[in-house]
Amino acid sequence: MSVLPNRVPFLRLIIHKVRRLLWKILSEISPQNLVDEQIMSYRDRLALLESHVNWRLYGIPAQIHNIKLEQAQLFSGSGEVEWALEKFRKNLKIFSPPVIENISDVESVFMFPGDENLELTYFKTIFSKSPRITVIEDKSDLFRSGEHQDIIEQKNVQVLIVNATEAAARLTTSEFDFVWLSSVVERLTPLQSQILLKRAFSALIPNGICAGYFEEYSLTNAGMYWADVRRVRPLTSEFIHLLAKNAGFRIVKIYQDSTVSSRYIYNLTTA
Repeated sequence: MSVLPNRVPFLRLIIHKVRRLLWKILSEISPQNLVDEQIMSYRDRLALLESHVNWRLYGIPAQIHNIKLEQAQLFSGSGEVEWALEKFRKNLKIFSPPVIENISDVESVFMFPGDENLELTYFKTIFSKSPRITVIEDKSDLFRSGEHQDIIEQKNVQVLIVNATEAAARLTTSEFDFVWLSSVVERLTPLQSQILLKRAFSALIPNGICAGYFEEYSLTNAGMYWADVRRVRPLTSEFIHLLAKNAGFRIVKIYQDSTVSSRYIYNLTTA
C-alpha cells in the first residue's frame, strides 16, 4: 500500500490541523438555498480528500470514506482492514457465465473484467471475431486480491487504469457494439449509476448492447447482500429499469441468472 514516508512525519500534524480547520469552517455554513449547494459539494470533496489522506498516511483504502483521521491511526499497521476484507471476499459467489445474446460477432467492446478478470476471460471465448476491447482496470477495488493478475495490453486490447466513475469519461463517442458493466452499477450512487448508463447509451452504435450483473435486494437475502462491502445501496429490478429508460434504451430485458437465484442480468439495447 502507498503510505507516507516516515521521514516526513511532521506532515501528519499539518494535514490534521488543516483538515480540522476546514471542517470547522464548512460546518458553520448551512446551505439556505440551491445556490448554497456548492457548499455541500465542498464538503463532499473534503470527505473524499480525507479518505485519500488516510490512504497515504495509513494505507487504509480510499473507498472507506467514513474513517476520520483521528480513527485511522487505530487501524494503521494492525492488519485488521486487510483481515476484514479477506473475510468478506470469501463470501463472493462463484462465477457463472452470463448469458448474453447476439454478441458473438461484435467488433468493438468496452468492459469491466470482473473479479479476478473472469468475465473478460469468458467473453473472449465467445467472441467469434477478435474485437477491439477497451478494459477498465480498477486497481482501487477493495476486493482486488494479491493473486489478481494485471491485464496485459495486446494488439486488440487497450487497458485503462481508472475507477468506475472515471471510466465513464471514456464513453464519449458512438463506437462500441457491446458495453459490459459487470456488477459496477451496484457499487455506485444512484446519480453515478444514471450518468454511467447514459454515457454507455451514447457510446453504443445503433443496435448496440449494454449489459451487466446486479444482485436483487430483498429482506430474505439482506445478510448476504451486504457481505459484498462494495455495494452502497439496495438494488431492485424496478430501479435498473428506471435507470435504463432514463438513459434512453429502447429495449430493456432483465432476467434471472441461471445458477444464482438472487443475481440478475440486465440486457439493454439502443433500438
